[in-house]
Amino acid sequence: MYLYLKNIAFVAAGTVPQNTIENLSGFAPAFAGEYYVRADMLYKDDISRKHFNELFPVNKEVMLIGTHPDDVFIFAGRLATLLSKYHPRTSLVTVSSDETGVTDSYAEYYRSRESFNSSIGLKEAKRIIRYEEAELNAKEMGFKAMHKNFDLNWPIAPDGERYIFGTNRLASYSCIFEEPTEDDYHKIRDFVFYKKADIYVMAAPFSFHPHHRAATNLFLKAIRKFTPDAFLYFWSTPQEKNQPGVTWHDDILLYYSAEQETANGVGIKHSNRSQNDRIGDDDFYSGMSKEIAEKIAKDNRLENYQYAEGFAPRRLVP
Repeated sequence: MYLYLKNIAFVAAGTVPQNTIENLSGFAPAFAGEYYVRADMLYKDDISRKHFNELFPVNKEVMLIGTHPDDVFIFAGRLATLLSKYHPRTSLVTVSSDETGVTDSYAEYYRSRESFNSSIGLKEAKRIIRYEEAELNAKEMGFKAMHKNFDLNWPIAPDGERYIFGTNRLASYSCIFEEPTEDDYHKIRDFVFYKKADIYVMAAPFSFHPHHRAATNLFLKAIRKFTPDAFLYFWSTPQEKNQPGVTWHDDILLYYSAEQETANGVGIKHSNRSQNDRIGDDDFYSGMSKEIAEKIAKDNRLENYQYAEGFAPRRLVP
């Protein structure tokens, strides 16, 4: 079933709607050829430094967009860490706090802490938990704070839509997806108008996750209106890129060491305790990030690097 917000379409899991396939021709590659950066040798390796500075010029505004508080960390954590260190004009935003992913038992435990106001209800406690985790995600990646949290409520539930996300740890997932409202779009539209960026980094518009697709399409609608010449760098899992009708591949590759992968995992684990608790695995989301990075590195082997983040560069076609 298709859900529409004006000219934006959302579709059931595991498929790419025909109008989205056609819309892939509405994106042009941002540049020709492949860029690669060795994250652990950024300012020791001339090619890595040259590529990074060309991709993210210091005089350009960059916006990292995560649908949920942990998305940027999971899919682009190394890039975000580099940007927080070397690119001061970088904004980090999250669209949905995803508080319905917090279990009642975890919220009750959280409310029992001495520093927490126990009179706050469970629903509000869950929202606060995810809001605080969003801030912790930002700090773990080197930012002082999350620059914007839209706090949109797009719930998940066990009896929702099931879809394949493309890793062993997250082989399937349940989601009840509520169509974004006009108010949701207006919040994003107004933010893009006042906080225009030259470069946007976000999930691919063909993501298996309905929340990711929705957030990206809402931003793309606003970007087309206010900053149509912006560069767009999209992340996706290798499995998502293998969908029928999708011909994208990663032209931007960020390779990093096992030591940096360990640091990524620790950060993801510390800032996503409520989500790991829901699944019953303290290393669930850090493990998922690691699996994706291993697969991208394997598919785009450079020397002996075991981990990589990949991005497809695009621009909107007028």
